[in-house]
Amino acid sequence: MNEELPSSVELNVSSFTARCVASAGSSPYAVVCAGLAALQGFKHGGSCDRVEALCRETGSPENAREALAQRVRRGDAVPGFGHPLYPGGDPRGRYLIDLASAARPDSAGMRLADALATEAHSILHEEPNLDFGLCTLCAALGLPRGAPLTLFALGRAIGWIGHAIEEYQADTLIRPRARYTGLPPSGSK
Repeated sequence: MNEELPSSVELNVSSFTARCVASAGSSPYAVVCAGLAALQGFKHGGSCDRVEALCRETGSPENAREALAQRVRRGDAVPGFGHPLYPGGDPRGRYLIDLASAARPDSAGMRLADALATEAHSILHEEPNLDFGLCTLCAALGLPRGAPLTLFALGRAIGWIGHAIEEYQADTLIRPRARYTGLPPSGSK
């Protein structure tokens, strides 16, 4: 099957940041540092920290429904579920959950993840995303706190280097267009 590529492709914030830094001629080390700086933001890979916190707050599978319901009642976000690019469910999250289940199906981390995923589907009608999958895998394997973001960063770093190589070959500086939309400066008409 020969599928045509779309005319434009969306980049996640860490990959775009890495490309910008590479386009400036910075070293691959600087490219990876820039990617890491963007990745750790709570709206990107740093969401793994929020999923880990949700799991700690929930404590046990028996508390899953009430923990999620309390968040919804307070109007708090429930991290680890839903993804705007994957409305039918994030295949990356599902894959990691399946890996965790195959490796350690009876682990405490897997039991908690199963309960949270079941209740989140029931309450939110959302499927687990990559952040939840990473946290599930790490919990099932008994990895330390912070490991999900580390695994995410390892996977992304390969891509950032690939983006850097493309930018080095293009040999042009990325300069996105911008338009000022704020108030006119004082004294202007």
